[in-house]
Amino acid sequence: MIIPARPGRRAKITGCGLTARVGRAAHLHVPEIAFIVGWAIVIVAVGAWGARTNRRWVVTTAAVFGAIEFYTQWFERRGAEPWAIIVAGLTIVAFAIALWRYNLDRGRPATFAA
Repeated sequence: MIIPARPGRRAKITGCGLTARVGRAAHLHVPEIAFIVGWAIVIVAVGAWGARTNRRWVVTTAAVFGAIEFYTQWFERRGAEPWAIIVAGLTIVAFAIALWRYNLDRGRPATFAA
């Protein structure tokens, strides 16, 4: 329910016994750095678990999410400068080669176990 505002004041939205100003979120705020670090820890933990239990698809999925997180944070912090693009590209190529080698099984591609 929207309650009209007096002149010079913002309108309020009411519902479930809570009120919040229009345009502001009425939820728990998680600091940006806590979210970034927490997300990275979860990705690494899931990847480590996948490697320990020989679930290569989990490792590959965690690696893809890790690469997305890396690119997001890299360009958020460094910007789209030419040197940053080159370094990020070389890093992701090295990362892809390492993941490809991980997924090889003694020179053969991985097979599905029954």
